[in-house]
Amino acid sequence: MKITRDKKGAEHVETIISFVIFLSLIIFILVVFKPLTLFSKLGSSNLDITESEILKNISMELSVYSVKISAVDSEKDCFSIKNKTDDDRLIMRNESGEKINSGKQGDVINFEKNGDFYRIYLSEEFDVGSPPGCLGGIEEGEGKYTLGVLKTYDVVSNYSLNNLFKTYDENYPGLKEELGIKNEFNIVVRNKTSEILKTTKAYRPVGIEVMAKDIPIEILDKDGNLNPVTLNIQVWS
Repeated sequence: MKITRDKKGAEHVETIISFVIFLSLIIFILVVFKPLTLFSKLGSSNLDITESEILKNISMELSVYSVKISAVDSEKDCFSIKNKTDDDRLIMRNESGEKINSGKQGDVINFEKNGDFYRIYLSEEFDVGSPPGCLGGIEEGEGKYTLGVLKTYDVVSNYSLNNLFKTYDENYPGLKEELGIKNEFNIVVRNKTSEILKTTKAYRPVGIEVMAKDIPIEILDKDGNLNPVTLNIQVWS
């Protein structure tokens, strides 16, 4: 009986030792090869590439500079300044943020006077403006105003964003090919209160890991308004 007990005890010890060795091997593999980290990096890379290509597709430049009038002829209801760029798609606002009737004629911009400080916004998102009807005449602004520094920002085009959603819903495979994206993806746009403003019609995968990222963006519309929203991008294999 003693021999049998010793044998069973030895077998028990061997089992424990084998388990410890197996567990140590698993830990060694996880520490050295880091398969979970590798998977995470691959997934993160797919997410970064998808984000980059989508933003590249929907982004555009918004240029802004200011105008300060130093001398005003009160009898003339419009003012004329040299255009700082060749762009003819522009919007003007006064110091209070009110939109001013304005338009380009040749190499000058004519606009209705409403204060002595203005900002000019230029972007392909805007419609081509029509010069205002200046019944009281146009004051030649040479030597009577100062232009601020031209600054350019990257913003999201409302037109391009809507077109992206439209193409996604109508020709998803073609959009993936155009963007050079291999993985599957979905896009959601939410406002400040997390209300969904736009979402693509992707099927929702079940049992598949989905990586997602929230990106704060500003959407520029044709009236020159910048609307802050959150762009949520989701990717999976």
